[in-house]
Amino acid sequence: MEKILVSACPAGVPCRYDGRSKDSPQALGPVAAGRAVVVCPEGATGSTTARSPGSCGRATG
Repeated sequence: MEKILVSACPAGVPCRYDGRSKDSPQALGPVAAGRAVVVCPEGATGSTTARSPGSCGRATG
């Protein structure tokens, strides 16, 4: 069976910036069925949980 990559916080892992998860049925289904590999992209880069929320700056020029 081919596996899919699923981000951790919609898969129920409490790794958001605020230390919570943001469950999504579209992510939880494949995880429960054993068809997903769960990864936290921010955690993979060394970010910690909980942390200050990120922000997007406005480009100038």
